[in-house]
Amino acid sequence: MNNQEIDEECISFLTNHQYIKNPSPTTLLSDFEYKIPIQKFICYCVGIIDGQRHVHCIRILKKSPSEKISTMLIQWFSPNDLVDSISFWVSSGVTLKRNFFLHDDQLNFFRSTFIYYPEIQQYFRLSSIQNFITIEEYNPMKMKILNTPIKWYIYKRKIDYKPEKYIAKRKKDFQKSLTKFKNKQNMNHFIQETYPNLYTEIQNALKEK
Repeated sequence: MNNQEIDEECISFLTNHQYIKNPSPTTLLSDFEYKIPIQKFICYCVGIIDGQRHVHCIRILKKSPSEKISTMLIQWFSPNDLVDSISFWVSSGVTLKRNFFLHDDQLNFFRSTFIYYPEIQQYFRLSSIQNFITIEEYNPMKMKILNTPIKWYIYKRKIDYKPEKYIAKRKKDFQKSLTKFKNKQNMNHFIQETYPNLYTEIQNALKEK
């Protein structure tokens, strides 16, 4: 997939439609093999200023090493000239909405930011695909992280995030969910009798360390 260009029809649609449905992301996820390269998409961040809807276009380029997307490098396209843009590190999506876009709503950044997938002509909130977003991780040590256009701090956080620990935690959480599912009233017997192969797979997954 090539990098998307800004679509002014998307800006118009999101500006003029208050209620955006939440379509199933199944097709989108399947087409990208459950790994959404977010840096290739234009992200349309919707917010309210004095009762009016406004849309800002950004591209999320990198993020600091962590389990979630918080401190991130973005490319922000000028609302007055969509060809013009600046790139900078910002401390969080909340900071971006409040201190740069000046949104006065209470919507979460990931719930109010959309990508558009033209192949099926659907808009998807980042919150609906958040667990499948892939993005380059970069340690912005000693770089300026903006809190406002004129206030910033130098990134000095020691990176103790280790992917293997995160994977182990996700695996443990998955096993807990499997155990709860299997131990539900009558569920254990039902799976064992009706879907013996699935029952065997669940047992094997629970035995893994």
